[in-house]
Amino acid sequence: MQKVKGYFSRFKKALVALAAIIIAVFAAIFGVFNGPTVNPPTPSIAGYDSYDVQLQGQYATYNVTIFYNTGSGRYPLIVFCPGSPTYKTQYYNFCGRMANEGYIVGIPELYPFNGNITHEADALKTIVSYAYSDTFPLKNKFHTGKVCAMGHSHGGDGIYQAGIIDGRISILIPIATVQHELGDDVWQPALLIAGELDTTCPPERTIYVYNAMKVEKEYFVVNDADHKLGVWQPSGEVNMTQQNTVVKYTKAWLNWFYYGDVNGPLDFFNNQNDGSNIATDPMISSWGSSFFMICNYELGTPYSGSMGPGWNTPYHGRPGYPASRAELQNVTSKVFNGRQSANVTFEWDWAGASISGWPSPSTVFIGTMFMFAWLPGDYVGSMLYTSTGSITITKNADGTWQLSGPAGISVNLNSLGLQPVAGEWIPIEIGWIDPIDKVRVWWKNVLVGEGTWTGTSVGTFYMGYSHYTEQHQYWYSEYWDRTIVSYTFINYTFATRDYTELVQGWNTVQPWSTDVGKTLGEINASLTFDGISWTVIVLEYTNGTRYPFVYGYTIYATVTVSSINDKLYIYCTAGGYWRHIYP
Repeated sequence: MQKVKGYFSRFKKALVALAAIIIAVFAAIFGVFNGPTVNPPTPSIAGYDSYDVQLQGQYATYNVTIFYNTGSGRYPLIVFCPGSPTYKTQYYNFCGRMANEGYIVGIPELYPFNGNITHEADALKTIVSYAYSDTFPLKNKFHTGKVCAMGHSHGGDGIYQAGIIDGRISILIPIATVQHELGDDVWQPALLIAGELDTTCPPERTIYVYNAMKVEKEYFVVNDADHKLGVWQPSGEVNMTQQNTVVKYTKAWLNWFYYGDVNGPLDFFNNQNDGSNIATDPMISSWGSSFFMICNYELGTPYSGSMGPGWNTPYHGRPGYPASRAELQNVTSKVFNGRQSANVTFEWDWAGASISGWPSPSTVFIGTMFMFAWLPGDYVGSMLYTSTGSITITKNADGTWQLSGPAGISVNLNSLGLQPVAGEWIPIEIGWIDPIDKVRVWWKNVLVGEGTWTGTSVGTFYMGYSHYTEQHQYWYSEYWDRTIVSYTFINYTFATRDYTELVQGWNTVQPWSTDVGKTLGEINASLTFDGISWTVIVLEYTNGTRYPFVYGYTIYATVTVSSINDKLYIYCTAGGYWRHIYP
């Protein structure tokens, strides 16, 4: 059965005054989004037809195909931007489907301009202008003021620019997109769609776009869908199950904004935000609503930067995302929405597992950093932000996990080595790369003095970084060189109220920074005060590849221990929530 992972959020935030004025002007002129229509007309669905037209834009002449519903109603306009490098004919099936559902759809031939957002935005703006002109043969069918920009892959990136330059566009629907630099500038409500198995534009990267937006926004991931999502048809048959899913929830989104339809499959803007309409929908496997998605879609991924703004450690040269852990303060403060504290309740379905050191419910204050850490390959579940100021976080774990955890390990080492101890084979999904791989996990408490790395006394560990789309990581030391072709992301951190720590903390500028605003002795004393046992996890894959997770840097790490008096304790959780505040 085709399912959807839905991560929907009720996200209302006041626009800046200038943006509000601009939107109001456009709304007055063009009738763009200004809340749902009262007693709206229902478009008739009577099949579709199409015609071709050549339109002159500012930068080029575009060959455009217009699909339209042949019924007698008035229909919203969808301007569709193809991906790169693709041809418009590869989207005809989907565009015809949307026309049949009750829309007018215009799609330009952008080849060879695909990937150039200036041309993409120009082409979409040109189609909109054509629809508003007296030469538009469907002007009596066009429901003016209702213009949606949709785009696939890089075409999804182009619609952000189109939305910025053309105020007649009132809704954005990017599909399998990666652009996030423009996300902060758009004002239109946006529905983001991703495919679970998409290796071109993975859903982990769509989260960056989602987090950057400060508008009404929703996001869902189609299970088992790759980059095509039933929308793009480069060859072969269209996956109609996936297309039906995309169409179903796209229409629900459009019908709310354009026709005030609150009876669709998703209660997007139900003030209760309880998901009552979708909880029983067989297409939904999980759903969440939050003021700020602090955990995002899936942390069991191969991207150490997948947690979005403020969480990626270290910075990998991705524009717009901070290198400093100081940004954690800004990220966390969004949870409170102007309050000084919030109640956090943790509910677990984890075969009796519990969270050590963090009572539930717990009160979290601004200035307290907290991080969520999961077993690899597991899903976040859902996070619900309610009007009462509480955050309910539900964690659903795979029942196949064998949970022992760091608390059950009593072995203390005087050096960090890679020799395994008894462990169990645990079946997990290695992100989306190799779902049938397995990994062996060992937990050890580790005290790093003048430690060794497989025989060398240098005490330096280095991992080079290759581009995240290649999925290859390289570990290097004088006596050990391994290539990891598939790996799992486990997340961990500590937290503090000390602003010096945040500003001068780990990974402030360089990933090998150890200036945390306190001496290592002070850190260790503080950890001892809280009774914290630092841990390292060593993973070994079935091909024999091993690697440890080192505190503060996930798998992108350089740790140098210069002398036996300069001790560094290392911690990585096996799954759960972790908080630490300096005394």
